[in-house]
Amino acid sequence: MHRPTPKRHPFLLAAALVVGTLVVPSGVGAADAAQAIIDAAPAGGPTVDLLVGARTGRSAGVAELAARFGTRDQGSVRGLAVHRLRVPAAAAAALERTLGMDPSVGYVELDATAHAALVPDDPQYAGGGEWGLPLIGAPAAWDTSTGAGGPIIAVIDTGVDATHPDLGGRVLAGYDFINHDGDASDDNGHGTHVAGIIAATGNNAIGGAGVCWGCRILPVKALDAGGGGSYSTLAAAITWATDHGARIISMSLSGDSSSRTLGDAVVYAQGRGIVVVAAAGNAGSTIRRYPAAFPDVVAVAASTESGTLIGFSNRGADWVDVAAGACSVSTARGGGYVNMCGTSMATPFVAGSLGLLLAADPGATASEALAAIDATAGPEITDATTYGLVHLDAALAALIGSPTPSPSPSPTPTPTPTTPPSPSPSPNIAPAPAAPSLVTRTASLSRVPKAFVVLAHAADARLSIANPRRAYLVLTVKRAGRVIWRRKTRARAIHWTLYLGTSAYTVTVSRPGSRAATGRVSLRYRPR
Repeated sequence: MHRPTPKRHPFLLAAALVVGTLVVPSGVGAADAAQAIIDAAPAGGPTVDLLVGARTGRSAGVAELAARFGTRDQGSVRGLAVHRLRVPAAAAAALERTLGMDPSVGYVELDATAHAALVPDDPQYAGGGEWGLPLIGAPAAWDTSTGAGGPIIAVIDTGVDATHPDLGGRVLAGYDFINHDGDASDDNGHGTHVAGIIAATGNNAIGGAGVCWGCRILPVKALDAGGGGSYSTLAAAITWATDHGARIISMSLSGDSSSRTLGDAVVYAQGRGIVVVAAAGNAGSTIRRYPAAFPDVVAVAASTESGTLIGFSNRGADWVDVAAGACSVSTARGGGYVNMCGTSMATPFVAGSLGLLLAADPGATASEALAAIDATAGPEITDATTYGLVHLDAALAALIGSPTPSPSPSPTPTPTPTTPPSPSPSPNIAPAPAAPSLVTRTASLSRVPKAFVVLAHAADARLSIANPRRAYLVLTVKRAGRVIWRRKTRARAIHWTLYLGTSAYTVTVSRPGSRAATGRVSLRYRPR
């Protein structure tokens, strides 16, 4: 039998929103649609956490949205406009799409997990001892500084055993984001081992030595007893460490997925002058691991005792920055010592090196210390990292340089008698010389294989880069051969004003990766 076509009213022709197997009318708000999806999910199944980040200026809207889900709202991530919702795992993908439609929401992502970047103590890798220290030139650096009065270095890990005799008195009060209390004790051992590589007391006739004997450790427990921790917990740990005096953050851990929430926490720290150092991972591949692969995070690979890349280390000259020793005997939970291997161990060698540089030059910024490490690294392992193996002694010399001699006093002229001047005609005032014309230096990014160098003899210069393919670039500013500023970026468009002072500077744009690049580099300045 023929059924008559129903009359269609224009105002009812809105499309339906299809989410999984559930059809929700488009007029229903994102929160109501999400609740319907949750209600339709099987009861009693596994759950996951979704991170719901606010659009700029819309944090209150996301807070209101999260509050509508009652006990599923696990609260906000410290320091960030991000809420954590616990939802049925079966509905997670549909909820990501649905919640993302709310006008207050900037992004929705799964709260992934990172793990300590540790390799089992296999005899193939575990040679024992502390060969990682001479490998990076630490003993030679100690002739100048052992790190007395060193900065605070946050160790975001499984906690730290503050009672260990080789760390005594230099482990500060931290925080435990796993158990949500002020006791950041270690229930795994990984974090204590990392802390010892950074700052175990040297020359005290017990145990071993860290890189920076005077650096202080801020323990932030964000990994559980099994060595795992969620991205939201790591993000909260980063913002907490930032707000509690850390100048360097050491993260001997990695996860296999990127994250806006974790990336925003890194930006939070970097915006306050903190350098974040992270393990590149132990998969023996070029696959990026996070947070190491975020821009401006110092990604650390691991080397053998002979200064070559060790087999298990991740690598990639377009995202891994430097390398350090893969294995070390260091402090163990409970007061002993143990040998461990991994990029987890290489990372604190770099964090400790930064700490020692800042102790030797208290006026330097963490970015300047990092620039010195980058400028003096290599030539070892430059095929697998951007800069190569760390050389702390050379970095220290580059940072503090030679003492600047005091200028000799000019002789005071002997005064001579003067007579009152005769009136003179008004001088003819010559016009001021015209300012030098602006100079623009340009180059195509496709023709920047390793380094494009321009000299800027100017009080400031405007650097512009069009990078439509997001090629990996390293921007460096040097004065008298010393790196004073460095930035890694994959941004599509860059416009920076460089305030260069009165000296001659060298501005370098490097493209260390093999990825094809199009676009243009331009430096505009007025010469002196």
